[in-house]
Amino acid sequence: MNGFLSLARHSLTKLLAGNVSAQAIQFLTLVVIARLYEPDQVGAFGLATALAAAVFPWAALRLESAVPLSESPQQCRAIVATSLTAILLVSVATGIAVDVLRRSGLLGESATSKTGIAVAFLVISAASIALLNQTAVLDERYGLLSLRPVVQQGVTAVVQIGSGLVWPLWGWLVGGQVAGRLSAALVMHRATRKYLSLPTFNILKDTFRSFRRFPLVFTPSTIINALGQQLPILIAATLISAREMGGLSVAWQISLAPVALIAAAVSANFSGVLARKRRESTFGIRRMYLRVSGALFVVAVLVMALMVFFAPKLLILVLGESWRVAADYLPVLALVTGACLVANSVTTIFTICDGAFEFLVSNIARVLLILLSALPLIVSTRSDYTVVSVLFSALALGYLIAWALGLLVATRTDSRGEAKFH
Repeated sequence: MNGFLSLARHSLTKLLAGNVSAQAIQFLTLVVIARLYEPDQVGAFGLATALAAAVFPWAALRLESAVPLSESPQQCRAIVATSLTAILLVSVATGIAVDVLRRSGLLGESATSKTGIAVAFLVISAASIALLNQTAVLDERYGLLSLRPVVQQGVTAVVQIGSGLVWPLWGWLVGGQVAGRLSAALVMHRATRKYLSLPTFNILKDTFRSFRRFPLVFTPSTIINALGQQLPILIAATLISAREMGGLSVAWQISLAPVALIAAAVSANFSGVLARKRRESTFGIRRMYLRVSGALFVVAVLVMALMVFFAPKLLILVLGESWRVAADYLPVLALVTGACLVANSVTTIFTICDGAFEFLVSNIARVLLILLSALPLIVSTRSDYTVVSVLFSALALGYLIAWALGLLVATRTDSRGEAKFH
């Protein structure tokens, strides 16, 4: 573990610095947006981002996770080319599917005629950035990874705020996100362009044979995983008003800030060191998993305390009394924020340490928990606060199950490594 700390300290500092700056920009942007846009506009944007977030994690068929494991530039190019093709096809199909759901009345009153195309653009931009991030992880370009979120959030802020001053419609919120991600992709292009050329057919075939478990095994479980993470807010969108959905969207964005700030940086280092340990056939993975999780748990407790006792009052002070609905939801979301912070930081252990079955079990359990919790809400009279409390508590329990299964994978991997060593 000492090796992990010494190896990761410098890169983790860079990533945290970039994420802190980006989250500061995002929070300030959210404050201004709340002043410029009505809650129902924010609710429509929140629905579109939730739908996109249910799709983009698997839009590349999980091949982006294979990038750090590629053994040659040619193999990496094949992975990137296949991933980009999949992202384009999945994005178009998603936009069409969302429009069909909207026309059938299954997305609630927050959905509009532009929701489908907005989701398509959000998916293709988010999935492409995730792919480019993995190429930077492969080359250990942590300085570039720290710069990317700052550029992305900066451009997003300019577009969203500037448009809101002139014409405050939710479509500009989507446009700002897409513009920010495009700018980030341009920043990363110089360092990652060596992986963007087309490979030969034989290399494509050999690469798919080597990494076929990612699209064939991990993609189905990732679909369930992404759906499980977004299912609470998607179900809530069908049960609460557009204004309440706007408040929940703002509260959810604030709740996710610690996850984006800490979990993303820790995960990038954790996956890089974990992949190196696997390539070198070393063990000690369980100990590393527990040490990293223990440190994250301390941080999570502090974050939850702030969300319960301090954040609601601060939100009303900053955003005004009209956003009290968002402040009321923050304590409800504290538990899921803490669980997500810990579990998401170490979830790459499933892909790197051959934990496909455990990953699938954790995702199915999460979806089932949320669906079972939603049944009484659908068939009975309930308050909006009750809807959100029940759905997101089920999500938090799902994250805890995922962490426990990750520990099981780490223990098994160490046992196999020790058996080979002896």
